[in-house]
Amino acid sequence: MKTFTNTKTTALWVLATISFSLLSVKWMFAPAAWVAPAFLILLMKEYKPWKSLLMGLSVLYVSSLIGSYKVMPFPTIVFVVIALIGALKHLIPFFLFRLLSKRVEGWYATLLFPCLYVAYDYLNGFDGGGTWGSMGYTQVNNDALMQLVAVTGLWGVTFLITWVSALLSAWYTSGFSFSSIKKPATLCSSVFVVVLIGGSIRMNSLWQKETTTVRVAGITGQNLELLQSTYEAVFGSRLDVDLSKLTQTSLALQELKKGLVKFIENPTDPIFAASHLQMEAFQDSMLSVAKKEAVAGAKIVSFSEGLLFTTKATEGRLIAKTRKLAMESQFYLLLTMASIIPGEVTMGSKYLENKALFIGPDGQVLNTFFKNKPVPLVEPSIQGDGKIPVIDTEFGRIAISICYDADFPYLMRQPGQQNADIMLLPSGDWKEIAPYHAWMAKVRAIENGFSLLRPVSNATSIASDYYGKVLVSNDFSSAGEHVMVSHLATKGIATIYSKMGDWLAWGCLVGLVAFLGRLVLSSPKVMVKTGSQ
Repeated sequence: MKTFTNTKTTALWVLATISFSLLSVKWMFAPAAWVAPAFLILLMKEYKPWKSLLMGLSVLYVSSLIGSYKVMPFPTIVFVVIALIGALKHLIPFFLFRLLSKRVEGWYATLLFPCLYVAYDYLNGFDGGGTWGSMGYTQVNNDALMQLVAVTGLWGVTFLITWVSALLSAWYTSGFSFSSIKKPATLCSSVFVVVLIGGSIRMNSLWQKETTTVRVAGITGQNLELLQSTYEAVFGSRLDVDLSKLTQTSLALQELKKGLVKFIENPTDPIFAASHLQMEAFQDSMLSVAKKEAVAGAKIVSFSEGLLFTTKATEGRLIAKTRKLAMESQFYLLLTMASIIPGEVTMGSKYLENKALFIGPDGQVLNTFFKNKPVPLVEPSIQGDGKIPVIDTEFGRIAISICYDADFPYLMRQPGQQNADIMLLPSGDWKEIAPYHAWMAKVRAIENGFSLLRPVSNATSIASDYYGKVLVSNDFSSAGEHVMVSHLATKGIATIYSKMGDWLAWGCLVGLVAFLGRLVLSSPKVMVKTGSQ
């Protein structure tokens, strides 16, 4: 029996671990995606099934620990456990391929792995993590290739990546005999060329219709001063920390939150008088920036996620001021609030309303939206109703959602089905996931044919068109006011994906069911030998 000290298996383990590590949001080395699955497939073929399970898990777990360190916003012990759970889930398509690949014959054998992986990726997208970490995102800066998602959704890019890996592993297994993979390799290459040519044509300005645009502005700011204020009120001194350098994984941030907890439990306590004044001063400063942008010509303005802290008792005053501003300056404003619900803070308690109010130039609240997907384990906010609103305006049909919601393609397809023209997506990230999380969001824009305005606290804000082209971006670490101005098309474009949905993912699922059914009905015999048994 082969051992881990075997030179070949050691090399495969190291190559697979390095390749998967390089797919982390910290590095996002796109070429690694095309070979990482191949290395793992080959490694697992070197072992009997149950030992291959352990070897595969070791690769995915170690690479997850390396790649996700200081990326996941969890305490160390929680991070270690979540990374293990993620590795176990990720192992599923590889282990199934290890068990089933020897039962397939013919040129279409290389399609088994991409079908397995796409099926896994699609179903995993309904889990709490959404499509975070999906392999398709690794190619997000290949503009021509990414136009494929307008037809297939993210799954088409994932299918091509894993198909190439399956071909590479089959080529290696055959002793680098090209004749053994000539038909599938030719088909894959042809599909790839068609996709790249089609994507290039789609983005070419010669084929694009002229459209009217609207000036929009995304505004964010440093709202953590409230934490500093409440900490000082509770403990009698300010914490010596640079607020601009805090991230979700910072120990200093966890310390500051101790004061906020006391504020949440009793915001009317007299010790928090200065905190209320600070909170209102910040609100007024942000509204002042919004007014300035409206005067400069912006017709649609959005704050970043939960930018303005308030309490349930005082949010009415904030809303009234904002309605008055929108009416006086004649613009649409997306007011984003983190409204505190007073009460005891316990494990699992929901004490925030993470919401966005879309206010029209007549001063009316046109929609109140609650974030549908609070970040698991770290976001104590009330969950929305699962719907993405689309509002008719003279500047097109405006969709509204918040941050993490965009990690779930099935949610973002709702505005696509409703022919949304512009998506307002206020968000809040941290520097370790920038600009990756913004790139994920622009994939939703390509899929559904809408332009995107994504103002972000603490990371990278972007505005993009419906081809995923970033029109303007703003780094939160830059000096001055954090304002991003762009001009977005007031009319989106129709896409096959927005109308037909996840047809490719369902095709993979149906194909796998048919294949497994055939295996059950047929006699269990080995058709193709692939490595050791």
